[in-house]
Amino acid sequence: MRRKRGQHRIAGRTQPIEIDWQQRQDGACRSRHTGQVVLLPDESLSLDRRVEAARADFSSRVQSIATEINTLTEQIQKLNLQIVTTEGGGTTGSDAGGLRSQRSVALSELAKLADVRVSESQSGSVNVSLNGQLLVFEATRRTVESVSVEEDGVSSTKIRFVDDKGILEVSGGELSGVYAARDEVLGGFVESIDNFARSLAFEFNKLYSQGQGIDGFTEVTSTASVSDASAALNAAGLDYTPTSGSFTVLVRNKLDKVTKTYDVAIDLNGLDDNDTTLNSLAAQLNAIDGISAEVSFDNQLVLSSDSADIDFSFGIDSPSDESGVLAALGINTFFTGADAATLGVNEQLLGSARAGAKFAASTTGINVGTENALRLIGLYDASLSTLDGSSIREIYDTIINQTTQGATITTAVADGLRVFAGTLEASAQAVSGVNVDEEAIDMILLQQTYQASARYISTLSELLDVLIRI
Repeated sequence: MRRKRGQHRIAGRTQPIEIDWQQRQDGACRSRHTGQVVLLPDESLSLDRRVEAARADFSSRVQSIATEINTLTEQIQKLNLQIVTTEGGGTTGSDAGGLRSQRSVALSELAKLADVRVSESQSGSVNVSLNGQLLVFEATRRTVESVSVEEDGVSSTKIRFVDDKGILEVSGGELSGVYAARDEVLGGFVESIDNFARSLAFEFNKLYSQGQGIDGFTEVTSTASVSDASAALNAAGLDYTPTSGSFTVLVRNKLDKVTKTYDVAIDLNGLDDNDTTLNSLAAQLNAIDGISAEVSFDNQLVLSSDSADIDFSFGIDSPSDESGVLAALGINTFFTGADAATLGVNEQLLGSARAGAKFAASTTGINVGTENALRLIGLYDASLSTLDGSSIREIYDTIINQTTQGATITTAVADGLRVFAGTLEASAQAVSGVNVDEEAIDMILLQQTYQASARYISTLSELLDVLIRI
């Protein structure tokens, strides 16, 4: 069994939530917290999938809390009616002592789930509200339900009222803690690793796409597609945004070993009506001798050699001309994807025994040099504008340090709050609990008082008999 620890915020304070997974024989796992079967978050799985498994467990807990809230408010509603009926007609409040105790327990359990406010009316019933919204009013109540909502492109489970569909807003209790752990702690971590993965992929691909391998291409299809082949490439729905610049196509005749280079201009300045689109880019490439280019039905760019004796590759004359268009389209790139969940290696580097021969190690031609490989190694410590001047190494270290520091601080705060909660509970028990010794003393005093009173009455009775005989 593996245990992951999140955090739980109640009334502005942070407490730990433990999520347990018990491994099953089929390799899946069952959450001890909710009973939900999820994917086992072990080291063999990607970090993104492990985080998503934890998020799914928290969302499942939200669904359970919605059911618990409805159950408790129904109990309180029924007990309100019974208490008012029992205590009505001039009877004393003590006649409903047992019912009041049951209602107090239900209110206490509800207060653990959300930061409710409770007020008692003159009739003896209680009204329960949450951030100004009534949950229970005397003998009526409002039901809630769990629903899936989308926020910033991320689907999550929330609780809302059934009648007006308003979201149940909370600032304390377990529900607030589950929301904070899922959306703030895990959500913030996912955002950090997504930004890291995005920057790593784009910056690496921009350098990588400028190089050549041992073998050239005879056919290549862009891994990315545009939403509109007639739209400017910087407004065509690509995950990465290209800019104005240029790149070079190297066409090699394998028979005579002659390589010709062709410059391809990318115009995305928005100053005229001639910005580069996928269609116009395909037309430029198709005009190059030895290769053909077209836009596929899926709005991807497809390049191919005109004969088996021709192969081609890509490069760039000057880094200042880098437009990022090859990296954005996914042509001659190493990474695919744009976040931690989709990050992967281009299949053209994985598909066959000679796939590795396409690794773009050179900047001077096919099967010549390793300059680009050295540049790729240096990228780890290079200052990058997309990372506000930080390097990939610095961003990675920052994520690790923040995660470690956050876990340490959260553990310390949680330990302190456990001690504080124990102190409060002890104080409550001291006020509401029963001291057996004190009760025994009181019983002895009452017994002795009763005996004295009985003797006094007996003496008066004897004196009365004497007076009557006289």
